[in-house]
Amino acid sequence: MTRERGEDAGVCRSARTIARAECHSIEVGDHGGPSSLNRLYGDPIAATDFAGYSNALASRSGRWTRENLEAYLTDPSGFAPGTAMPTVEVADERVIDEIIDWMVHQDATF
Repeated sequence: MTRERGEDAGVCRSARTIARAECHSIEVGDHGGPSSLNRLYGDPIAATDFAGYSNALASRSGRWTRENLEAYLTDPSGFAPGTAMPTVEVADERVIDEIIDWMVHQDATF
């Protein structure tokens, strides 16, 4: 995460909470539920060992770029019509940026 102080600290906490608590693991290779979000950035879409990708997401070409992640996290069914990912209601759009920043950081530190 890039921001940790002042009013942005709440945004960082919200991003971590969403990334960890809702459905996805943040542990590398933990695909016991939906796919792990750790070390996903820059990889081909739907290319982890997770066996439960929807046909809609599995049929998408490309990589998990900042733009693709933002589009998917903001409007999953618009990005991959028929995906199993529900729309995440986020009051502060900076939270999506923080989730993506965390994913970029995890990939860069591997």
